[in-house]
Amino acid sequence: ASMFRVGSSRMMVCGQAPASTAETRSEIAFQDAYGRFRAGNYAAAIPALLTVAETNPGGPRSGEALFWAGEAAFQLEQSARAEEILRDFVERHPTHPRADAARYALAYTHFRRRDYGAAASAFERFLSAYTGTDSSVPYRPDALFRLADSYFALERFADARAVYQRAYEAAPGGQGQDYALYQIAQAHAASGNTDAAIATYGRLAREVPSSDLVDEALYSQGALLLQSGRDAEA
Repeated sequence: ASMFRVGSSRMMVCGQAPASTAETRSEIAFQDAYGRFRAGNYAAAIPALLTVAETNPGGPRSGEALFWAGEAAFQLEQSARAEEILRDFVERHPTHPRADAARYALAYTHFRRRDYGAAASAFERFLSAYTGTDSSVPYRPDALFRLADSYFALERFADARAVYQRAYEAAPGGQGQDYALYQIAQAHAASGNTDAAIATYGRLAREVPSSDLVDEALYSQGALLLQSGRDAEA
């Protein structure tokens, strides 16, 4: 009887060891793969990280491995591959702390390819799903700017103005407000709203006089004043 109890105890220990060993191996593999990413060796990091994710898909590092694999592809400007990996990550791990970053990166891959229609749709989805899990990165303000830029490129000027205004209001510490005002003025001008464009160029010069965009704004304002026959104001 005594031997049976000892044997049972040993069997339980032996039965637990493989799981523990597998988890340890997975963690070591993740750290090795992530180390390659941090070293900037993105080409080697991608397959190593994907192996971690696929070897133990339910493991604690699976989501993180997928995310960094997608980010590595993004850094290598492999947009299609980055999109595939990050989409897989979001579908498998929608509540992961890095899900916002992945959704943003998915939208930005379209923007970087100048596929502005797809970028606009993706940024709209990102903003509607944004959870704000990483407050250290201003994903929402930047996404608003990129969505507005996409609308502008698509000549959806009314939509662009509305979103630039939202970006202006959301800009952290006022950063980017000058760009928002300049683009609002540009959108007014492109739509033939000359008076509104002139007023907004002037607003930029008054509110952010130190901006690098002031000279361009005043030049554009002067040109519109001359075109409108308001030479005395130019």
